Amino acid sequence: NLKRTKKAKTKTTEDIFLTDLKRNITRKLGTKTKITSNYIQISYNGVDDLNRILEILNLLEEST
Repeated sequence: NLKRTKKAKTKTTEDIFLTDLKRNITRKLGTKTKITSNYIQISYNGVDDLNRILEILNLLEEST
């Protein structure tokens, strides 16, 4: 019983962190996101939207 309670407490803390992280990333990127303890998934609609997200993340390289 004690192990189950401790595990539930850890899961709840992790869920709160991931929920807050998802909200912040979604707000920053202006697009739908999905976050688990193992990955972050960012949705985009077309090349222009992808470039917009990459620019926000400072990952878009300028061509010379």
